[in-house]
Amino acid sequence: MGLDRLYVLLIAFLVVIISACATEPATDAEADVTAEPGTDADVSDDQTPDSTADDSTADAEPTERTPVTVGGIGSLSDAGIYVAFEQGYFEEQGFDVTLETFTSALDIYPSLAAGQIQVTRSAQGSQLFNAIAGDIPIRIVADGGNTCPGYGYLGITVRADLVESGEVSEPADLTGRSIAVAGQGGISDIFLERVLEEGGLTFDDVDHLELGFPEQLAAFGNEALDAAVMIEPTMTAGIEQGLTELVWPGDEIYPCAQTAMLVYSPEFAEDADAGNRFAIAYLQGVRDYNEAFSRETGGPDSPMFDEVVDILTTHTRVTDPEAYASIVPVGLHPDGDVNVDALKDDMSFYVDAGLVEEPPDLDEAVDMSFIEHAVEVLGPFQAD
Repeated sequence: MGLDRLYVLLIAFLVVIISACATEPATDAEADVTAEPGTDADVSDDQTPDSTADDSTADAEPTERTPVTVGGIGSLSDAGIYVAFEQGYFEEQGFDVTLETFTSALDIYPSLAAGQIQVTRSAQGSQLFNAIAGDIPIRIVADGGNTCPGYGYLGITVRADLVESGEVSEPADLTGRSIAVAGQGGISDIFLERVLEEGGLTFDDVDHLELGFPEQLAAFGNEALDAAVMIEPTMTAGIEQGLTELVWPGDEIYPCAQTAMLVYSPEFAEDADAGNRFAIAYLQGVRDYNEAFSRETGGPDSPMFDEVVDILTTHTRVTDPEAYASIVPVGLHPDGDVNVDALKDDMSFYVDAGLVEEPPDLDEAVDMSFIEHAVEVLGPFQAD
């Protein structure tokens, strides 16, 4: 009987020891994996965060990101989007951004209407105003390109031999000359009209051609073209090749023209929270761009220059990093301001030209609430 009682006591002791081991806290290494929400280890929805974690940290690091598809054409004016993407600003605001590249800006509007993309940077032109007036009530929410002083990335160049000989030195000398724009009915025509008016001319007084930017350079080389409205980088390329000279810089022809804008799809604009967060990230990208290319503090000596150039050579059509030291940068307002008055003036041009039959209400189409919220969060821009 004594042995039986001893055997029973031994079994009971082992049960107690095993139970204690089963409830022992995790080791330090295991606790590091399970108690830090927002780390790489904390990626599945069924994990339970440490009850002592700061709720504000959890809110700042959403486990589910908002998917957003952003359309672009690889233009330098898309710089704010590309910089924000590579710098991780969209991720910080809780977005999973997909960049979709289009071959033509005209292909973007149907994709916006169909909800295939939610955000894009749109060039200003009759096509944009017709889209807004039609069945694509998109919202203009921020600056996406301008020609404020120092940012004349667009201008009218003239064949070098005509300038050197003195044959073309003022607007009136353009009479009867062949002048190309990349697309008629766009912002280039507005710049050209302004110069022609200075010389008492109209489009009827010149040979008004439509020619793509690469073809313009070839035509200058063959002496088949007298002048053109060009943008960077082809504007500087023509000058460096000795083919052209810049006679009328864009920021002098039309200071602070609103050449492009950031736009939201109708559905995305209805989501105030998402629209506000996207605007914050976009504006951070734009400000990094300005730190790199500001006429006051930017350029090759800027701490941000090489970093931003590396991003732009990856995403835009300007793939030569050395080109950025010589080209005139696109203007992107660091607080995202849209020059609505300029847009209204330009829309009148398209209406008068018969390119826009039903002008949209721009006071309704332009919604600055998102970018105003972003400036409120980030504070007004101050160059370093």
